[in-house]
Amino acid sequence: MGLITPKLEKTEVKLPGQDNIEGYDVNEDFIRGALQQANTNTLRLALIQATEDKELEVMHVTNVEFRRGAAITYALSDADNEKVRETALKYLLHGKRGAPPPIPKREAFRMMDLYGNIPLGTEGYLRGDYEELLEELAFEDFQRDIKWTNGPPADLHH
Repeated sequence: MGLITPKLEKTEVKLPGQDNIEGYDVNEDFIRGALQQANTNTLRLALIQATEDKELEVMHVTNVEFRRGAAITYALSDADNEKVRETALKYLLHGKRGAPPPIPKREAFRMMDLYGNIPLGTEGYLRGDYEELLEELAFEDFQRDIKWTNGPPADLHH
């Protein structure tokens, strides 16, 4: 499989905001329009979690520079973008309802690597602490909330 340079263009699809979705027919066309706006690499990982589809795990990821090379993002080929959107459409129309259960830390770390198709600590690429990045995924409500191990101090309210 050769390298494919993905386009970073977004298709403009007019969808109602969350506050005015009432009265819209959320049908297949509506969902297709919404999926055109999705980051397909991120959507791919959500689908891996929800469906355990191994085919989504082996898609080719390309590094794409933006902001004149100051930052990079990770994108899929046009063919893989369509495969992800079609998989998402089928899942949304016919899949299980409700959120999938939280994934174990090691699986979350593996999926972080899948996003850019590189281990996070690899020289020259995204570096970071897996634990810190795990917080950003918001698997736990109020991840950074204070949790007292022995109750709050007695003089807390003074």
